[in-house]
Amino acid sequence: METQLLLIAVNGKSHDIRIHKTYEATFINQLTNFLKP
Repeated sequence: METQLLLIAVNGKSHDIRIHKTYEATFINQLTNFLKP
């Protein structure tokens, strides 16, 4: 799931920075939740 979001974020950056930022935030949230003890 995290990898898919990262790929979407990277691809989104090239054509829409706002979409990229949204996916980037989602990815960071997912990663943070995954790393929580």
